[in-house]
Amino acid sequence: MEDGIIDVNHTLVYYDHRTSEGKKGCYFNVNTPKTEAGNRQVPMLDFVKEAFVMEKERQRTARGSLRSTIDGYTDFIFLNRFGQPQHQSTLNKATPNAIIP
Repeated sequence: MEDGIIDVNHTLVYYDHRTSEGKKGCYFNVNTPKTEAGNRQVPMLDFVKEAFVMEKERQRTARGSLRSTIDGYTDFIFLNRFGQPQHQSTLNKATPNAIIP
């Protein structure tokens, strides 16, 4: 974050097994991107960096230490009220004003 770069080198995959026979619940896994093009660096605009810092501070102060560990990875930015990573469909349903004021 100090360099203002988002380094995309992993994906967070959500598995929903509520409909699969013999499996219960849902879970996340961390994987590598499917193609080499999925590994990339994205410049972080100042207002994006500020929003990330504000969200991490909000999590720290509002709910104490929320930490989710998935396949050894921590420090996820978008967490739900239970401290688990947000499912992408939840983020996709949010209005732009709800994410970045």
